[in-house]
Amino acid sequence: MYDKLFEPINVGGVTIKNRIVRSPHGTGLFGDDFIAYHVARAKGGVGMSTVSATSVHPNAPGALPVWSDDCKPY
Repeated sequence: MYDKLFEPINVGGVTIKNRIVRSPHGTGLFGDDFIAYHVARAKGGVGMSTVSATSVHPNAPGALPVWSDDCKPY
């Protein structure tokens, strides 16, 4: 019944190993915990992981604040 879920699929010229896709979620901050969390899901077998949107200026709230010192040294 779920055979297609584990089959590869091509999306925009990229082959994804299965059809398990994670939507973005999290604290809104980027750091070692954020990286470790997504690495663990990738090792667990998820086909595609959407991380988050990113803002480069404080006027764009609701995304990873790469303009903030909280996200450095990344």
